[in-house]
Amino acid sequence: MNFNASTQDATLGVNVGTVLGGSNPRMKIVPTAGISWAHTKLSAKDDAGASLGSASESYGLAQLGVGLVMNQNISIRPSVDIPLGLDGSSARFGMTLGYNFGSKAAPARRR
Repeated sequence: MNFNASTQDATLGVNVGTVLGGSNPRMKIVPTAGISWAHTKLSAKDDAGASLGSASESYGLAQLGVGLVMNQNISIRPSVDIPLGLDGSSARFGMTLGYNFGSKAAPARRR
């Protein structure tokens, strides 16, 4: 018998970060931290489409990262997501690469 399995994941939370002091305009370091609520649902169906069962679980997620912003255009952010209250789970490591397509900020006017 063959079966098809699918998962659905949803996450809702908040992350905060701030630029660390430094005079280098070419590179900025932005540590980030966050907390989220996550929900995962797993379902399985047989070839005829009949449900074989499903399971779901909700848990907390702590997130830590350090962003490196280079030349105000390119950013790299290694991060770790730590599940809270989810038995048998382990941390997930990730890497985000970003590019700013917008224009550079205008200099502040002097008064």
